Amino acid sequence: MKKTFILLTLIASFVAMCAQQTMWVCVGDVKYAYPSAVVGKMPYDSGQLNVMGKTFALNEIDSICVDASDFDDDNIVVTYNGNRAEVKVAGNIASHITARVNGAHVAVLQDASVASEYYYTLQGSTSNGSFYQNGDYKMTLVLDGVSITNPDSAAINIRDGKRIAVELVDGTTSNLVDGKNGKQKGCFAVKGHTEIKGAGTLNITGNTSHAFWGKEYVELKKTTGTINVLGAVDDGFNINQYFAMKGGNVTVKGVGDDALQVSQETDDNDVALDEPENTGDVTVSAGKIDFTTTGSAAKGFKVAGSFVMTGGDVAISQSGSLINENGDISYVTAVKAEGDITIGGGKVTINNTADGGKGLSADGNITIDQTAATTVIDITANGKGGTAENSGTTPDQPKASYKVYVSKPSSGGGFGGSSAWSKVYLYKSDGTLVQELTQTESKSSGYSTMTFYYYDFKTADGGTYYFKSDNYTSRNTTYTIKSGNFTAPTSGSDVYYSISSSYSTSSTTRTYTLSNVTSSYGGTSDTSEDQGTGYNAAGIKADGNVTIAAGTVTVKNNGDMSKSIKSKATVTINGGSITLTPSGAMKVINSDASYCTGIKAQDFVQNAGTLTINSSGAAGKGISANGSITTNGGTLNVTATGAGQTGTNNASYTAKCLKSDGNTALNAGNITLKATGSGGKGIKVNGKYTQGVQGGSGPTLNVSTTGAALGGSTSGGGGGGWPGGGGSSSGSSAKGIKVMGEIRVYGGETEVTTTTNGAEGLESKVAIYIEGGKHYFKCYDDCINSSGNIYFNGGVTVCYGYGNDAVDSNAGRTGAITIGNGIVFAYTTKASPEEGLDCDNNSYIQITGTGIAISAGGAQGGGGGSSTISNAAQGYNFYTSSVSYQPGRYYTLADASGNNLVTYSFEAACNSTLALFTAKGMVKGSNYNVKYSTAAPTDATTAFHGLYLGSTAKGTTSVIGTLTAK
Repeated sequence: MKKTFILLTLIASFVAMCAQQTMWVCVGDVKYAYPSAVVGKMPYDSGQLNVMGKTFALNEIDSICVDASDFDDDNIVVTYNGNRAEVKVAGNIASHITARVNGAHVAVLQDASVASEYYYTLQGSTSNGSFYQNGDYKMTLVLDGVSITNPDSAAINIRDGKRIAVELVDGTTSNLVDGKNGKQKGCFAVKGHTEIKGAGTLNITGNTSHAFWGKEYVELKKTTGTINVLGAVDDGFNINQYFAMKGGNVTVKGVGDDALQVSQETDDNDVALDEPENTGDVTVSAGKIDFTTTGSAAKGFKVAGSFVMTGGDVAISQSGSLINENGDISYVTAVKAEGDITIGGGKVTINNTADGGKGLSADGNITIDQTAATTVIDITANGKGGTAENSGTTPDQPKASYKVYVSKPSSGGGFGGSSAWSKVYLYKSDGTLVQELTQTESKSSGYSTMTFYYYDFKTADGGTYYFKSDNYTSRNTTYTIKSGNFTAPTSGSDVYYSISSSYSTSSTTRTYTLSNVTSSYGGTSDTSEDQGTGYNAAGIKADGNVTIAAGTVTVKNNGDMSKSIKSKATVTINGGSITLTPSGAMKVINSDASYCTGIKAQDFVQNAGTLTINSSGAAGKGISANGSITTNGGTLNVTATGAGQTGTNNASYTAKCLKSDGNTALNAGNITLKATGSGGKGIKVNGKYTQGVQGGSGPTLNVSTTGAALGGSTSGGGGGGWPGGGGSSSGSSAKGIKVMGEIRVYGGETEVTTTTNGAEGLESKVAIYIEGGKHYFKCYDDCINSSGNIYFNGGVTVCYGYGNDAVDSNAGRTGAITIGNGIVFAYTTKASPEEGLDCDNNSYIQITGTGIAISAGGAQGGGGGSSTISNAAQGYNFYTSSVSYQPGRYYTLADASGNNLVTYSFEAACNSTLALFTAKGMVKGSNYNVKYSTAAPTDATTAFHGLYLGSTAKGTTSVIGTLTAK
């Protein structure tokens, strides 16, 4: 006791003389640093020494010494050296710190009374060590070139639940590696919210689970240096609440699952906690990210909330395969957000080669703009598509389908008709009832939509069957109602039948005609990956809307059925420069066809910007909308070069630049569409088509098709009748604009060219109204064709047909072709029987306004020069003598005084044997003539593809001496 007292007295005296030095109290591998100037009294009692509030058992103190070194307040420094570690603790906080060292495994505890921030510095190297910290107040962890490998658990485990600042010392590299088969959540684990700064480098390898795990949010400050995840069994970063990147460079590779996953904290019922920080969001405003993943269904960013980027550079490279668990398919995806994806600045580069892989995928909306900085997005999604019906199904092996579909009669059928088929039953040929058919499905042929009842044979069955309804009573006689026989499916493909309204009667049995309509209705709808039927790669995919307002966006995809942009809602282009290059094979899965497509959406709208789509996949689409397509401005360029495909039962699948199952409205914009594949279409609309707006304004539209017909083709010749002048078709011809509903053209300037047999320019199955604008058609087949009436109520239309009619209406009634206040110049160089204006009978033509119509071609179907137009609003003449028109000559229709009514010229020689002349100023009973000159008019107010309006030019050489108007 006396010796101890003397020792303490000497220490006190020495410290008093060394006021500018540091006293070190050493307890094992832990050293406590006390500034000599402030140590003051050190009470001793019962074998315990109290230094500035810290009590030491004297028998635990290895040494007490004083040196001239400095040690900053509020600091703890851990130095690793092989299998040992040394901990230094600042004296001013020593009373709040408990430090334990076991070899190179260090644990530091802060007591609950801490009320200021402490700084922990890790340095040195160990191959068998760790750092553990716990406390209740925020702290800073400084990584000063430390290397820690823990063979058993986490390299760093911070259990302090407050803000944890991590500083990477400039010019240093720190390395963290954890052990295999442990229970740790991450090599670097933080319970609190992590904020990283400092220009140093940190390398992390997670051998049990994640490389970095954070129970709360992680924020990378502007000054952050480089963080490299060199490998992880699971995620590179696994974080709760949110991730915010304001700077730094982050690289993730060699991970088994996601590069960076952000989840929301949840309660015991898995419900997200209602806290401001618990958004599940990722925000990137600066810095550089480079992710590489190879795991099945791995994500670059997996985001429980929304992904927001306003700057920085993100590069993600992915491969791997999808995961199919009982039809629930999960895909490799670069950025997957359960909320929205918003990119307002920065650069994004994605290369995804995984099966069904996605670039940007949001359960909500995707918005691309450059409100914060320049935006450049470059996505390659080249993974193949296929089928995965159920768990264990081998991709790309479609499940065989043996369904039989049948539609009931829609009308007619004598006294029975459609009412006779109140129900549908399936019977075996021996009279055995199989089942009443109650399940239905609607299918579109492109011309009409029909409701089918169906039965699933499930396996091949070559037996003979027929359909039957309930007995039907007509005129006191009860009839058995049945269809003709058919053979059950044996090929693994669905078969479609239609019960017609016609029947034969034998005694009291009516047998209705049964037609196989598989070629029309089989394979007409898109495969739905949402039903687990098929999968495909996609560059940009959203369950909500996709809106691009600015920036440069490039998407390349070449997998089977792949999509550049896919939305279950609306895709809107409000600006920017977008280039899409979809390619890849089509597939027919369970009778449903799916194609590679530039944009696949419910609706599509373009208001501004430049959109370029180069589609080269078989039967591929540029833009395909389940609903509508609308353009209000901007530039749209679509090229579809994919060849058509013929499926089972002669089903035809062809490429289309624009395709809508609803309506299409091209209100404005500069639009260029080019289809070169067999059977390719410029525009295909299953609803109504409108162009321009009332008043005459509209888009500049250029449509061209060069592909041959697919399969059997519509043949030219035959005068009137259905498209192609009465020919037949068992395949699919190329078309400029094909519309199943009504066409109304209000304005704009149009140029449509086709070059192959059956390729019409503008076709409607209902009616065509041209109300304004200027329109030029140069087509091998009909330039304009309608199953109903064609109205020229305004605008200027020039039709040059060189393989069929120029204008062809199949309405077969008065008004089939109506000349209102519009102007039409229609001629064909094919010669008889092809006509300039074909409507089956000249008298079906109506003149209701003061427009101009000049036609030239073969004899018009029905009637000739003696034909009359009832109630014509102005004079006209059907000229039936032969006229040989030549290019390079300018023909003027003039009155007897030489006043120019209209001047017209031809692109090629045209031999006309019947022509219609009507123009404003023509009066019944007055005489008119046609002369030509070799000089083009120079004073025309409108000069458009051979039409010269408002000119005073006069012909010099007579072609038609006298035309007397009727």
